[in-house]
Amino acid sequence: MGVNSIDPSIAAGIDTTMDSLRSASAAMDNTTTGYTSAYTSFISPPSFDHKEFLRILTHHGEFPEEDAKQWIDSHFYLTLQISTFYVLFVFGMRYLLRDRAPFNLFVPLNAWNLFLAVFRWVLRWGHWMGDWIGIRVGTGF
Repeated sequence: MGVNSIDPSIAAGIDTTMDSLRSASAAMDNTTTGYTSAYTSFISPPSFDHKEFLRILTHHGEFPEEDAKQWIDSHFYLTLQISTFYVLFVFGMRYLLRDRAPFNLFVPLNAWNLFLAVFRWVLRWGHWMGDWIGIRVGTGF
């Protein structure tokens, strides 16, 4: 083999690589408008197909996995919009409230915890009483 000769298997591999690079380049040229479309989809007002969402969630029987995947794919930009809004809201509020005194939440949080404890106790007591009455009457658990 001379200096300028290449093994045929290597040459075939190079040709295949070059062909795939050309097709990738052509695909990128064709999808340049796709980036514009993605940007306009991201900044457009959010759309939420609640009827289809509820149909998927309340479906009886086997879960419609393909319908759920299609719904998620069609609402991809909604998730980006919600995430962007969340980040802007959290950091924006942090910036706006940086000079404000912290809230004193000792009393409201303790009142909330007391409410939850009492509510849970009442529910548990009702459950026990229901079981006790069921056993006494003979209907069982």
